[in-house]
Amino acid sequence: LNKPRGYVCSREAQGAIGTVYDLLPPRLRHLNYVGRLDADSEGLLIMTNKGELTQTLSHPTGGIEKEYWVTVDQNFDNSVLMQFLRGVRIPEGNAKAKYVCRASARRACVVLEQGLKRQVRQMFQCLGLRVRKLVRVRIGSLWGGDLEPGSWRFLDDADVALLLLIGKLGIQGLLRTDLVEYLPGEHMVHQLI
Repeated sequence: LNKPRGYVCSREAQGAIGTVYDLLPPRLRHLNYVGRLDADSEGLLIMTNKGELTQTLSHPTGGIEKEYWVTVDQNFDNSVLMQFLRGVRIPEGNAKAKYVCRASARRACVVLEQGLKRQVRQMFQCLGLRVRKLVRVRIGSLWGGDLEPGSWRFLDDADVALLLLIGKLGIQGLLRTDLVEYLPGEHMVHQLI
């Protein structure tokens, strides 16, 4: 699901425009979201009823990367990015980015493996910057860029298998592995290569 800004990851709207469940057809409203986005954030959200997938995506040892494109209220220098890599103390604990890069004077790409509450916003806030726009564009191997805000698609077996594999081996392990033994169907191996 590509969650638009203003919607909450909850069963009740709590004063927001609506909930992520309002964006789904009634037959899919039994699904659970994995990794919530706050009302002011937008982007990729996985909704599932598969316990193994939920565990893989949400457990801190899963090593599933989440990528965010962030716009802040003022220009910042590279010391902010370096601090993200070293770690920033936020109320939830020590927050650290796996990877960061500058997209412009006020925009950055931040990749996390942690999943602390409002982590990206709080990291920037602790360094004196306010997030104006936050979009999650990737979870593991899934990119949300081809989905219009408010739209959704089913994950196919190959999507799920690859996410589970990344959770099992980590992205570096995946790059060193012969995928044939793990992924269903020869077509998927060719699609990855």
